[in-house]
Amino acid sequence: MKNDLWPSLRKSFFAGLVVVVPVAASVGILLGLFNWVTDFLLPRTLQTHRDSFLYRVVALAVFVLLVTAVGWVTRLVVGRRAVALTEKAIARVPLLNRIYGFVKDVSNTMFSGR
Repeated sequence: MKNDLWPSLRKSFFAGLVVVVPVAASVGILLGLFNWVTDFLLPRTLQTHRDSFLYRVVALAVFVLLVTAVGWVTRLVVGRRAVALTEKAIARVPLLNRIYGFVKDVSNTMFSGR
């Protein structure tokens, strides 16, 4: 049982990356464009203290756990259906569908080893 746990977690993590990376990259690109356009309207006057080492360690741990959880759910039948429904919804958003499709193709190529 213990020998089966690590490969299963590793598969879940990479399955989660295949799902999370295209969505996160698409949203990140759209947010970057939004910030680029609106920076002249709302100057950044508030400085956050999010650059502390502890914050980065906690954020990394939460990220790894969430990606692994998403991958685990995705590997289930219900997760596959949820991913299909999410992709259908994204396909209906004009700019997001192009960005998502491109990032998904790139991430699938990177993570498949081709």
